[in-house]
Amino acid sequence: MKKIAIAFLLLISMSCSFLAAQAKVQLNLGFDFPGKHKFSYHGDTAEYDTDFGISPALEVVFPVAQQIMLGLGAEYQVERGIDEDFYGDFSPKYGFIPFYGTAKVQLVPEGPIIPELCGHVGYSFMYANDDYKGNDTVEGGFYFAIGGGIAINNKFVINMLYRYQSGSISSSFYDETTEITQTQFTMQISARI
Repeated sequence: MKKIAIAFLLLISMSCSFLAAQAKVQLNLGFDFPGKHKFSYHGDTAEYDTDFGISPALEVVFPVAQQIMLGLGAEYQVERGIDEDFYGDFSPKYGFIPFYGTAKVQLVPEGPIIPELCGHVGYSFMYANDDYKGNDTVEGGFYFAIGGGIAINNKFVINMLYRYQSGSISSSFYDETTEITQTQFTMQISARI
């Protein structure tokens, strides 16, 4: 039994070393175009346009086949507002912090310019200022993104993504929840190292 455990640990160690040697780090800077921010409560909805935003991200991807990479990523969406005229100093601001698995499929095996498809699936934490949430609590929810772009010399990447994020506001006074969804397009410029 001891020999099997040692062999298993050696196999895991060698696999991790191999994956670490093959890993690529991708630094992303996302430019979030105005999208739709929707509140749903008891069948009623209110929809607002979002402000432009910026989202830096970090991904670690591993090649699993010649043209397929899988990995993990995290992104910080810099606080932004809702594109609406409010009275006085009222200025609701919010953001999301997604953690996700990612898949990238390169459509040709090699070349100076390689078209690729990508997708993200994960969980997006949400944060907001008091003008947005009042005394209530915001919670995150499901996150996904799908898109494509080009990799230049497999070092510089430009992608266009369609993103969906969800969250909720839970009332501290009433036992009620308002569902939040946000959809938008994002252009990412990335460096793969």
